[in-house]
Amino acid sequence: MRIIVMADSHGASSAVMKIVERNIYSADLFIHLGDGEDDIRVVMQEYPQIKLLQVRGNCDRNKEIPSYRIIETVPGPDDKTVKILATHGHHQHIDYGTDELVRLAKENDCEIALFGHTHCRCEITDDGVMLINPGSCAQPRDDTPPSYAYIDVTLWGVITGIVDLVD
Repeated sequence: MRIIVMADSHGASSAVMKIVERNIYSADLFIHLGDGEDDIRVVMQEYPQIKLLQVRGNCDRNKEIPSYRIIETVPGPDDKTVKILATHGHHQHIDYGTDELVRLAKENDCEIALFGHTHCRCEITDDGVMLINPGSCAQPRDDTPPSYAYIDVTLWGVITGIVDLVD
């Protein structure tokens, strides 16, 4: 199972569209981690057949979008599903550390926690939880190009990476 993760598009629907178009034939699921509800609407009008989940960011207005989601994948290593927490991160005060994010992930038995908000990409493990921020697909703040992430859940393990969104 391939999951494509993006965040913080802030009105750059062309960036979200580019990510979808690059991955439409290989991705089983797209996840947007917030601050892009209008961009998601534009993309879904063009590609209504894709499976795309989103969470609400601090700049999103639609209160019906959940602030976080728990996603279970198809069976992976040891024939068990992998549980993923997806959130924007502002409610977990991610600007000040990962403790609250890790706590929420562990409370929900998640092995992976996805977050945005900082516009800075990272892949780290904290207290046994893999934390992934794909960076911003439109407005990075870490002197790197715009980016997105992928998660491949296979029978042999979970493989992750961050991809530059360059032409």
